[in-house]
Amino acid sequence: MGASRFRILGPVLKKSRPDGSGSSSPSSSSNIGIGEYLTYQFKTEENFHMIQWWKNHSSKFPVLARIAKDILAIPTSTIASESAFSAGRSVLDEKRSRLSSESIEMCVCKKDWDQARREHKDLKKKRKMKMIHG
Repeated sequence: MGASRFRILGPVLKKSRPDGSGSSSPSSSSNIGIGEYLTYQFKTEENFHMIQWWKNHSSKFPVLARIAKDILAIPTSTIASESAFSAGRSVLDEKRSRLSSESIEMCVCKKDWDQARREHKDLKKKRKMKMIHG
């Protein structure tokens, strides 16, 4: 991993004056460690672990480490969005293509409630059978 990947936050967070010089306001980039971060000489190995790096360097870059912790905590999974699209696809088809968003939401919720009700009944049956058969 090259050092350029580490510098991606620099342009986003760095504040500058119209003349191009760094800001000296209380919320300036120097107060959150961007200047030091951008000039830091990174040494990475093939088995680089970004979360561990930020943990090890949190005392040197405390504010940026907290930002990195928040960003790196975001799951990279797309399961939730895929599930939502799948649920929408099961409601919308050629015959129902003009449903309002509220109607679609009602249909999806109703389907979820019906499924939960069925699962609850099945669970009750299993418990009852377990009690009868020991």
